Amino acid sequence: LYPLGNLVVESEAVRKQLLPQGIIPVLASCIQSPHEAVLEGLGYVLSQLLQAKEAPAEIIPLVLDSVLPQHMLRLVCSGLKAGIGAAVEFAWCLHYIVCSHTASAALLSLGALPALASLLLDLASDIPQDAPEGLELLVCPVLRCLSNLLAEETGCQVQIRDERLLVTLFLILQCFCQQHPFIVQECLWLLNNLTADEPFFCSALLSLDLLPALLQLLPCSQMASVLVLTVLCN
Repeated sequence: LYPLGNLVVESEAVRKQLLPQGIIPVLASCIQSPHEAVLEGLGYVLSQLLQAKEAPAEIIPLVLDSVLPQHMLRLVCSGLKAGIGAAVEFAWCLHYIVCSHTASAALLSLGALPALASLLLDLASDIPQDAPEGLELLVCPVLRCLSNLLAEETGCQVQIRDERLLVTLFLILQCFCQQHPFIVQECLWLLNNLTADEPFFCSALLSLDLLPALLQLLPCSQMASVLVLTVLCN
């Protein structure tokens, strides 16, 4: 699977040959494998396909017509139980699908927003006591998926109206801001999209007294400062 993934990256001609030969149905069959190594390799191949320039027009429609999206979501949301390597690969796959601007409605219909939000709550419950090494590699694409789904579809915050999500974001910030500062920007971007035109999350931010923690992030970086100020504007 890994050599296949590398070929997919390097050659559009290879991708053009694989699609009519049925690569997507084959991957859809393999994704039900019980073996973690197979799932991780499959996720790698799929993530390379989904990053191809022709993916929005030629690859993602085939993926959406298969059982892959529901199984990707299941494996991501099983988090550490399915193995963090596979979960990370499929989380990035979901991210690439969302970024195509062609498939958000399909993912929302599968319950992607509440499922990914619930995953964040579960992951945060393990922080910082039992957080496994590399957890930030899973947290990052999950945050991006949530942020971009909220940005794509107006008003879908109603699907995840849970003030615990705000507490979770600040727990993640506290855990990762020193060693993995890139997570700060991801959390703030999601916080911005949660609070944009959404009184529930704005009120929760105040009632949970999270503003002091938010203001402490101003010196982190220029982008963090901009996002903090944007949340305050919201």
